[in-house]
Amino acid sequence: MHITGVGSDLKFNCSSYGFVNAAQSATPLPKVPDSTSQTPVNLNFLPHYKLISFGAKTAEKINRAFKLSELSSAPITQRYDGGYLIDDITNTFLYYGDDARRFLKNAGYFPVETQIIAQDDTELSLKTLNGEEFTLNKPGAILINPKTYANIDVIKGNPLVMTTEKQPYWYTKMTADAFNECREYFEKMVKKNNDNFPHKLPLTDLRNPGNVTSEDFEGCPDWVYEKLCNSGILDQDPEQPSKATWSEFRTIGNLQEDLRDKAEIHGDVKDKILDVWCKTTKSGFDFSGLAFAADGVTVYEHSDRFNPFNLKPTEWMSCSTAWTPEGCLTSGVSRVVHKGSGGVIDFNQVREEEQLHQHQSPELPHQKLAEAYILTGGKMALCTSDGDKENINIYKPGDLIVVPPGLIHGIAAAGGDYEHLCCQAPSTFQYGFRFKNISKPFSTEIKKEAIARL
Repeated sequence: MHITGVGSDLKFNCSSYGFVNAAQSATPLPKVPDSTSQTPVNLNFLPHYKLISFGAKTAEKINRAFKLSELSSAPITQRYDGGYLIDDITNTFLYYGDDARRFLKNAGYFPVETQIIAQDDTELSLKTLNGEEFTLNKPGAILINPKTYANIDVIKGNPLVMTTEKQPYWYTKMTADAFNECREYFEKMVKKNNDNFPHKLPLTDLRNPGNVTSEDFEGCPDWVYEKLCNSGILDQDPEQPSKATWSEFRTIGNLQEDLRDKAEIHGDVKDKILDVWCKTTKSGFDFSGLAFAADGVTVYEHSDRFNPFNLKPTEWMSCSTAWTPEGCLTSGVSRVVHKGSGGVIDFNQVREEEQLHQHQSPELPHQKLAEAYILTGGKMALCTSDGDKENINIYKPGDLIVVPPGLIHGIAAAGGDYEHLCCQAPSTFQYGFRFKNISKPFSTEIKKEAIARL
């Protein structure tokens, strides 16, 4: 595995790590569209928690689409190009199955953030503008940064495409500085509610906190690089002394303390070093499952991803802390699979912690996110609430269910060989658990009704 260059010039080669070799793309790269050309949209995805994969055939298209309210639901109209709007603040659209295949067949330029999700029965072949190729033939996510040229060919299966045009005005994308701010908030929440926050802070790929070279410190005095190495803040490569690695994962506050106490560096020089750290650190980013990155396209394989809060296998195929060379994306996608015995079960047997909840900041109610489920296998009993009364809705494969921001909801029961994809716009992993507020556990009566109706 090697990485060279920066930004859009970065190339990530995974062949030495046993990843799938690139397949030849059947479609040549398109010409740059002129001002009258119709250009494709963007996509995003997200999965989270314990992943169990059984290779079951999934729903081939969206048959029904609903937007929920507290005690009812309303149908959603499909857009002319096959997309379904799930959030008008971020302008996020979903395309699934036949509609996703048509979208990708016509796409060659992606003007907005786009995510493509592959399930068990899906195989995708990609080719970037500079000819880099990769085949994804297992569950995973292809993340495409805005203003990217690429071809994505669907060899088989039913992919999900998610496009997101913009982020909410209050939203801060994942960066080293943002991670520091969110970490400070999260630590305060842990101290205030220790019993309710038993989780660790988001972790990263534990192999490498970030590479630097002596050239990265060009704006600093000549002695800075050597002093950082001698003080242990940088781990110098003995074979290539001009290259080094940050010695550990830090917040910006930790680094300020180390510069003061270990290296005795202060003032403007300290500030310049902090700028270098912010540009090169990997602290806070999620690299688990990274398989390919080149020319604005990044691929994550789901089987190798883990939950950054507890290091266990995760449902999340993509999220707002997943690293890409051009910066993290806004939205995320998760995937839950459960092999049933043909009967109906309490959903807590699939996800132990599932309760009625809402995705909204407790201190700032205007900060919230939308969620959408695509049921691709089995049956689902989804409960919504106005805070007092609960309502159960039953869904089947091919149903799209949009949960608007702030709505109290939860899955009460599931039936058959169950599988769903869940999309969040925006994804908020960099904020810790600020946007998942538990309303209350399911009542025994609601559980019984859900199971009986399935």
